[in-house]
Amino acid sequence: MITLALAEFLFALILLVIAYFISQTINGFLQATIINALGDSTAKDEGYQSLNPLDHIDTFGFLALIILGIGWLQTVPIDPYSFTGSYRYLRLLIAFSVEAIVSLCLATFSLFTAVYLYGYPLTIKLVLKLFTYYSKFFLLFLSSTSTLNIASVFSENPSTTAIVFAFLLVSMVYLNILVATISFIFNGFRYLLVLGFEQGYSYMDYADYLAILGPFLVVYVFGDQLVYFLLRLTEWGACHIACLFGV
Repeated sequence: MITLALAEFLFALILLVIAYFISQTINGFLQATIINALGDSTAKDEGYQSLNPLDHIDTFGFLALIILGIGWLQTVPIDPYSFTGSYRYLRLLIAFSVEAIVSLCLATFSLFTAVYLYGYPLTIKLVLKLFTYYSKFFLLFLSSTSTLNIASVFSENPSTTAIVFAFLLVSMVYLNILVATISFIFNGFRYLLVLGFEQGYSYMDYADYLAILGPFLVVYVFGDQLVYFLLRLTEWGACHIACLFGV
């Protein structure tokens, strides 16, 4: 028998999966395109400059999303030695930052669209509700008592399509904020390792620890704070765009 809690869990899961496929396709395509423009054609040559979602899917990241409510996108390959000439390290830094920047742009656009269509108060209620819900996804996967209580969010009686689209937009915000957080940390360490290797910095004596333990430690200690900061940054950007459109 399908309970209300299970139905809402499946509803949230389906929207999160849809948000994942949309985000990973756009992000992977733009990463390959921008990195190619910066001087490294590796991602383009390996087929990442594609709008086919299956060309970008990361199996473990996708399964983690379904089971835990957290996930990551396919890592687009970057060859540091393809970057030559002037501003090499700056272009390399941009290449490692593209995933996080694109994710923030997608989150901001999704949040702006939600504010434009549904208003700021309703959108923020949805953000708070879904961020709390998805952060406990593993527990909800095992539980039959916790609910989204969708009806409590909408004071009026909008169409089913409007409800689904509203939750999809906020799922896009959640997923891309999460991806941006993980990307900033992991790709930040990738950049430091490349820089340290080429410059012979002393911290390279601990390269193995930096590569394996460093990112996980930063995610564990500062992950929530970074998620909150990026969410506020996204909210600030979406509200300023909305103001420009007179919303």
